[in-house]
Amino acid sequence: MASSTVNVGRQSDMNHLLTSLAGNLAMARKLARLFLEMQPKMVSDVEEALGDWDLERLRRVVHNIRGSCTLFSAEQCLTLTRKLEGDLPDRPGPHLVEECSQLCSALGYLAQELEEFVTEEEA
Repeated sequence: MASSTVNVGRQSDMNHLLTSLAGNLAMARKLARLFLEMQPKMVSDVEEALGDWDLERLRRVVHNIRGSCTLFSAEQCLTLTRKLEGDLPDRPGPHLVEECSQLCSALGYLAQELEEFVTEEEA
């Protein structure tokens, strides 16, 4: 899927996550690592559902991604998932492929940020 324009500023709010976890840094790291393990599959699931033009499956995949991104207050991902989930499967917008590409890019940027968080905290 082609790279798309995505806001490359901060993708997450780790302070919000830490507050939600009562300051439990070890749990925050564990959740970040879990996301990092799942992120490649999230992207491939979007690409496969879109490639098969299986819009109901794509809606389910996007819904699951939204849940994961909520943990990290990843607003770029959340904005895209809300838009996609609202349109699918019945009203796919004319920019569906582009929006899916943007979501995959945003997931990549979030993964980079979480990798830095995990690495920084473990150093």
